[in-house]
Amino acid sequence: MLHLVSDHPNIALLVGAFEDKSHVHLVLEICNGGELFDRIVSKGNLSERQAAEYFKTMVQVAAHCHQLGEATHTALPSPSGLVLHRRGFCTILVYTAASGLSQAITVCCCSTGVMHRDIKPENFLLTDRSEQAVIKAADFGLCTYFQPGQRFRHIVGSAYYVAPEVLQKNYSYEADMWSLGVVLYILLCGLPPFWGDTGTPCVPPTRYQKYMQRVRDDSDADTHAIDGRTTCS
Repeated sequence: MLHLVSDHPNIALLVGAFEDKSHVHLVLEICNGGELFDRIVSKGNLSERQAAEYFKTMVQVAAHCHQLGEATHTALPSPSGLVLHRRGFCTILVYTAASGLSQAITVCCCSTGVMHRDIKPENFLLTDRSEQAVIKAADFGLCTYFQPGQRFRHIVGSAYYVAPEVLQKNYSYEADMWSLGVVLYILLCGLPPFWGDTGTPCVPPTRYQKYMQRVRDDSDADTHAIDGRTTCS
């Protein structure tokens, strides 16, 4: 699955995969800057400009994954001897050479896209330690294919970022958008929007009477940034 999504410039490239008797080793491109989470911790919170740049990249990555199958189908060339076959989740590319021999290649194993299901700052890596470093999405261990209208029942993700519909066992790719909203809040405030009484993470509440006041109390961000966070999360 990672092979299918890693053609995006802001997704860590999967260089290769190797297997021994007990492990599968995935080799990714080098990202020397560490996790975005660590940078947020070291700074307390980011400037609005930097937060906007990171968040735009995250949204583009999510859109790339959600629309993966659709984009792959439309981008395929159609020269003579090249035929596309749809079979369940897979698109099969069949090439017939001049000799008459045919070769089938699985191009895309999804009809619509890939849902990440664990979007959080820890899963975005910085290419280097400079202020101009680019972020790249990594850790697709919980991602899955989805089709239009398909609903999922398994509870996966991280407590700070998981969407309410995931806990209700009835969700689709929109759950990634909730997680993005939580990340935007953290980028601007330096702390998550939902906490337990002892500082431990809690699941998102179903009612938000005190939420807007929390947004305004936690940050000096201007009105536009506040409106963006409340819309996204």
